[in-house]
Amino acid sequence: MRDGIGGLDFEAVDGLGHMPQFAAPEQVVAFIERIAARAFVAPASPLLHENFREPFG
Repeated sequence: MRDGIGGLDFEAVDGLGHMPQFAAPEQVVAFIERIAARAFVAPASPLLHENFREPFG
């Protein structure tokens, strides 16, 4: 997956199924905090999705 999506921050959690927040909450919180810290430091992308090219209403 990392090869297909540039800049992907992915953390595999083997054996926990589809709801790791209940089986390993500390690991999930640490991942969210790491991503949030990076998201709020990085400048916003100058590229806009086509839905946001036109002014609203």
